[in-house]
Amino acid sequence: MPTRAVGKILLPVYVPVNESIRYSLIVYLKSLMEDLDIDDIDILTIEKRFIEIVITGSDARIALNFLQREFGKPLKWEDIREELTFRGFVRAMNDYAVYVDIGLLEPDFFKIKIPFSNFVQRIFRVSKKIDKELFSLFGVRQYFPLYVKLDFNREIDEQKRIIYGCIALTTARMFRKWISSRLDRLIILGATRSQVEKAIKNTGHLRDIVKIERLGFLEHAVICKWGTSARGLIPELGPFLPYASFSVLMPRLLKKTIMHSN
Repeated sequence: MPTRAVGKILLPVYVPVNESIRYSLIVYLKSLMEDLDIDDIDILTIEKRFIEIVITGSDARIALNFLQREFGKPLKWEDIREELTFRGFVRAMNDYAVYVDIGLLEPDFFKIKIPFSNFVQRIFRVSKKIDKELFSLFGVRQYFPLYVKLDFNREIDEQKRIIYGCIALTTARMFRKWISSRLDRLIILGATRSQVEKAIKNTGHLRDIVKIERLGFLEHAVICKWGTSARGLIPELGPFLPYASFSVLMPRLLKKTIMHSN
């Protein structure tokens, strides 16, 4: 008899929700579990931070546990351990840091504060403070997915609901790989894979890209061929992706700027 599992996963959907988005989300989740015995997946609710899903099939509970490990889930304080790595998304930014949502619920809700300097230290292995303008060269903005660890050696700000943290090795390695490739990446947040593919095809830029890297459901990195400017693609693709935000990572410029900044 098929098993039924119901649960929430930390997967923000920050574009208007319609049947096309719901269908794309189901297809995406199913694609992650092709090796499991799953009969069906349905979306029960789509909230600002979480989606609630129901999975049926012999491996339903295994599938739900896998998705919650992959994306995150609603967390309470007792779930937090300093040695653990958590996947979250950038909820906000200021002039010095990004604030990551890892799924903590009220009354235990806290944002994880990651100073810009931590990105430099973890990725380039040098100690430098950088401002928001320099940090923009990493291509990170609101809803960008990050793996983080918490730092309980620093004081918790109960009033502002902030815990300090750092980017985890998974994220540091991803950026090092991106930088070592020396190819521009166009970061697109707020569009499905099929929407991104259609926009690239309709603008005739299929010949200008290597591939599309999936970072999440609505988050992608378009890898440009050598000589193609990621920044130059934005005005071309923008009209086809009205709900998307764009940023770029240009490895040579990023490395040169960071290493030569004061």
